[in-house]
Amino acid sequence: FYRKRKMTASKHRSITLTIFTGHQRHDIPNGKRIGLVIGAFVFVLTAIVAFSITENKNYREATFAAISRKATRYLRHNISTPDITPTQDVCQSEYPPYHPTLYDHRPDHVSHYTTYKSDASQAHNSIADDFPPVTDMPPNSKYSLWSTGDTHNAQASAWDPNTNFAVKGPWFHNPHDLMIQTTNVIKLEGDFVSYNTWIRGNYAHFLFDWLPTISYLRMAYPEPTKIILAYDKLSEKILKFLDEDFSNNRVQWIEVNQVYQIKGKLAVTAPKGIPESIGCHKNECRGWDPMRQWIAEKHPEKIEKKHVLFYRRGGATTTGKRVLDPALEKIVLEHIGQKLIQHGRNEEIKIFTGEDENGNSLSMEDQFTFFRGASTIIGPHGSGISGNFAWTDPFPSNCEERTQLLEFVPSRENSGIQSLYADSFNEIRKWPLDFHALLYSNEYSDEYHYTQINLQDFDDGLDAMWGGTKQIKSSFKTASG
Repeated sequence: FYRKRKMTASKHRSITLTIFTGHQRHDIPNGKRIGLVIGAFVFVLTAIVAFSITENKNYREATFAAISRKATRYLRHNISTPDITPTQDVCQSEYPPYHPTLYDHRPDHVSHYTTYKSDASQAHNSIADDFPPVTDMPPNSKYSLWSTGDTHNAQASAWDPNTNFAVKGPWFHNPHDLMIQTTNVIKLEGDFVSYNTWIRGNYAHFLFDWLPTISYLRMAYPEPTKIILAYDKLSEKILKFLDEDFSNNRVQWIEVNQVYQIKGKLAVTAPKGIPESIGCHKNECRGWDPMRQWIAEKHPEKIEKKHVLFYRRGGATTTGKRVLDPALEKIVLEHIGQKLIQHGRNEEIKIFTGEDENGNSLSMEDQFTFFRGASTIIGPHGSGISGNFAWTDPFPSNCEERTQLLEFVPSRENSGIQSLYADSFNEIRKWPLDFHALLYSNEYSDEYHYTQINLQDFDDGLDAMWGGTKQIKSSFKTASG
């Protein structure tokens, strides 16, 4: 409609010019000529008014875009991480990471996997940045989050009602008629920076999509600035566990479908893509160091006696198809125990399901302990790993001190389990883990609900990760142990 309106106005503007430049005027009587001129003038005036209305209805798209580019700036805050080694310095020989190490006896699968994952990492680097740009709004601007019909997602609107300026970008919604809304507006005193992205209310997504940027904003916008976030019970629970004082005093929780007017300063994060936390600015990949620093500050606990954590999917809250065949899982655990003995490692094996022996969800404290004490994490891709990665040791200073992760992922034969090569690496590759992968080996069908892995490939992976020759006994423990 917008293009059609522009074309129509352009067309009649050329007709008007033809009249006024005198083409064929000798054939037009004076009376008719005056009538045509007046008619053309009225028509053009009508078109301009209609075009203006269309512009106002669309909130001056071109003007907004220009202002957005002019007002948007990138934060380049000096990242201070006194308690941790910057990620880029932990293991420089493997930095930046492009793909996990795959263990598979089929060369063509290794080649395809390596190329596929490397291309994906480079693509992510090209479309997303470590830190989202921000738009500084005028005083008394309004901000809101609007439901998209999906309980896990809400799109933001930020606008200045005095100038009709609105922030644009992925996950932003034009405020439409709400720009003139004057009733039911909650006023917030003070200075704020807002952040919103996709999939709230999900444990893993909050930790790898939301928390990295919240951590950075905490550092870039110190007190008394507060961070505006959509209220969610689980999000609040995680932040309270991480830093209760921050959750209580530095976060301004807001409700969806409610307009807020900011009386002080308002900075609005406007990422180039969703999710934005997967990118690396110039391959620096330092965007998650503020999160590591924050966790190191508030939870510096070190567990001296390490363990191997095996992640078992299949609890009461588990969804999806990535459940290892129970008979095969028993053999896999036996192989882990044998390899620990073979390589002289004295860790015990702990099985993590996210639940205790009574089927109740583990507390945040228990999940933290499981993952902070893990030297190696093994199991199928899932939220149990891609969320709790955040509680692994944040203090590695070299390649050998990193927590190792061996994750089972879908292959080309069974991408129906999940998307091809779906893993945690895509989301958490900026965390200093030692990433490894193993492909599911069977063709998955709805009739056969369990997955399989190749035991020889599994043994090869353990040998490559661990090495050593000392002999020492290993033991098993469940999630409650």
